[in-house]
Formats: sequence, C-alpha cells, structure tokens
Amino acid sequence: MLTSFAQITVFAVMLSMGMALGFEGMGRLWRRPSLLLRCCLAAFVVVPVAAMVVTRVLPLSFEVRAGIAAMAVIPGAPFIYRKMLKGPGDAELAGSFQATMALLSILLVPLWFGIISALYPNDAAAPLATVFKQVMLMQGVPLLAGAAIAPASLAQTVDAAPAPQGLAVLLTQATDADDQPASPDDLAVEDLTNEQITQLETVFDTYQPQIEAATARYLTSLETINALLVPSTDDLTLTNAHNDVVVAEQAMNELIFQRNLALRSVLTLDQRQVINDYVRAYLGLAAPPQVTVTFPDTLVGLDADAAIANLQADDWGVAFTTPSQVGLNRGSEELDLLGINLSRSKLILPEVGLR
Repeated sequence: MLTSFAQITVFAVMLSMGMALGFEGMGRLWRRPSLLLRCCLAAFVVVPVAAMVVTRVLPLSFEVRAGIAAMAVIPGAPFIYRKMLKGPGDAELAGSFQATMALLSILLVPLWFGIISALYPNDAAAPLATVFKQVMLMQGVPLLAGAAIAPASLAQTVDAAPAPQGLAVLLTQATDADDQPASPDDLAVEDLTNEQITQLETVFDTYQPQIEAATARYLTSLETINALLVPSTDDLTLTNAHNDVVVAEQAMNELIFQRNLALRSVLTLDQRQVINDYVRAYLGLAAPPQVTVTFPDTLVGLDADAAIANLQADDWGVAFTTPSQVGLNRGSEELDLLGINLSRSKLILPEVGLR
C-alpha cells in the first residue's frame, strides 16, 4: 500500500483541505443533487468500468493493470485540488467535489476492490478491511478533523497576522457580483419543477466559472491601479490602467446580465420577479412604485359609450375593444377596463388594471 512518506503527505493535504473548506464548504456539492449524482456516476461508475474494459481488451502486464485499476477506483487525487485552486473555476465547488469523493471512497473503494478481487481471483487481492482502514485514516479522518477545527484556525490566523496590501484591496473593494445568485438555492423559488432545476443548474454551471474568472480579473485590475496611484506614475500609465478596470468591469457585468437573462428564460412569468429583483439590485435601481388607478365614481351607472366618452374627454384614447374589455392609452399610461358588457346600456363598476 502507501509508503510512510506518502501517507504523511496525503494526510497533510487532506487535513489542510478540510481546514480550508469547513463543513459548509464541503457540503456545497450536496446542495446540488443532480450535479452530485452526475459526479458520483462519473467518478465511481464510468471511469472504473472504462478501466476494466481497457484492462480486459489490451494485453497488459499485471502491474500495469493493477495501476490502472487503482487510479480508476480511487477518484480525485488529493494533489489535483491544489491545481484546481490556481485555475479560473469555482474553487469551493472543486473542493466540495474533492471532499465528497474522498468521503464516499471510504465505502466505495473497498467495494470496488472486492469486485476486482472477484474478477481476478488468481492475480492478487488486498484484504477489504485493510483497504477500508487505509482510506479512512488517510482521507476521511484528516478531512473531517480539518473541517472541525476550521473556524478556530481561521480566526487565529486572521487575528495573528495583518492582511497584505494586495489582499486588503480585494477585501475592501467589494463587487456587486457577490450579491448575485450562485446556485438554484439562492433563487428561493419554491415551486420549481425537476426540469427547471436541471436547466437552472446547467445555466449556473455554464456561467459561474466565467463570472468568477471575470470578477477575479476585475479585482486584479483594481489592485493594479491602486498600486499605480503614486506621485511618480505618469498619466498614460494611469489611463491605461483605468481602461483595464472599465473593460474588466464591463465584461463582468455583461456575463452577470446574460446569466440572469438565461435564468429568467427558465422561469415562468409568475416566478420571474426574483430575477427582476436581482437585476434591479445589481443595476442599483429601485422597484417602480405601485400605481393605483381609481375609477371615477361619476362614471358608474352611465352606459358604456358615455363612460368611455368621458374618459376620452380626459385625454384617454381607445387602443382596442373586445366584447368584454376596453383598452385605453394616455401618453405612457395604459388602462384596461375589464368585465364590460358592451351590449348592455349601463356600465357597472368594472375591474380596472394597468397593462
């Protein structure tokens, strides 16, 4: 199995991962069930089965087949997480995936080793108890221990050392993107169908990495111009740095707006208000005031033609008529008179609404 040095290294990596994520970060993937299911199928079914097919078809030595099988049934090598942190993707989601795969490996890796031992009884087999113990001690225990001590460790780190200047810029220069939805749960729409949830998750999976990368570029451009704001910097350099900030902010805003439009297209008319609120908040707009229309009491009891004539005298123009509705316009105002029966001579107090 693993050498002592490898065991210590893996233990340290998993411990640091748990401390970085905490239980909240580790559970990020679990709040997106369909994505979690796809990840589990890919890691614990598709890859192992593909590896078994390869080892069956190709004339490989036992050592090569054993190596392929081991890599296939143990998903998410711990060191891959470190590389993910350097990329433009969602670091917390990547960490949640890594942690989830590590915890599920405690049960599923021994299961796969049992299947492989049954398929190749004459080659070699590792005792299932030994496999379980090593996966548990090397991945499960340090990961959970790190998550358990994460809050205290983080608080001590923040109190012990001042943030470097670049980090201070990132922390103090907030972006409106932080207040935007990052998953279907953030929308808080209760009556979503399964199809809608799947479509919304696809939209988030498509746009979220791009938005986070664009946000990182925007914050970097802010940090750059902040560093240049010293007496010796020439005007051209500052102008170019400012242009970089404007371009980066515009790219970030465009991605967020297009993502929100894509989310909005999945929702029904009754569900779209939450997206409208997010767009307004991002643009710094207030919700339009509720307009109350009071139907003139003097028109109640008149026949329909006389009532409409009075409205026309008050600068309302008839836009359309149906057997039970009359639409009127006055400048930018639009008024619907509903429930009217034009065949009758009297206009009973109708429902009045804005279009």
